Amino acid sequence: METMARGDLEFKLCRLGYTTREAKALTGELLGALREKLLAGNHICFPRSGALMVRFRANPRVTAFKDSDGNPIVVPPHKTVAWVANPYARPKDERDELLTRPDLIELIHSLPSVKTHIRAKEILHILSAFLGSLESDCRIRLRGFGTFTSKQYDPGVVTNPRTGEKKKGEPRQRITFKPSRELLDGLNP
Repeated sequence: METMARGDLEFKLCRLGYTTREAKALTGELLGALREKLLAGNHICFPRSGALMVRFRANPRVTAFKDSDGNPIVVPPHKTVAWVANPYARPKDERDELLTRPDLIELIHSLPSVKTHIRAKEILHILSAFLGSLESDCRIRLRGFGTFTSKQYDPGVVTNPRTGEKKKGEPRQRITFKPSRELLDGLNP
């Protein structure tokens, strides 16, 4: 499995004409701004990739771990961030706070490290291509933000309900997002 990191995103920004120091500053500001939008309860939609959506897990969950008294540990209701492949298939009330491409371009323009001659669309294209690399088995770690993981699953056996014929299905891919500890601590103060 290929692993990509924040440095790969900085390298792609350097190819746009940024120095290494400027690319590091811009990457930090961009991830910080995206983190602030998530903490405010907004969902972020990346063009041709998917969306990060803030979810509230209302049901307490009992874990297999036990505390010092031998009682099972219960995870209380909490907020988390999940990757959604098709955000427009969600209910209307969940799509209300969806940051779309124009919103992301406006957000990028508001960052102080963005050079005036480089368009925000190019930076958004790099970010989308970075996330688009998840189409193969890949992991993207962004320190202080979270980890995107792509995993390919073997095809299962599917059955035609009309004829009862069984055949091998297509391989499936699942993209997951695990938020960093800082992001989770910000969502659940």
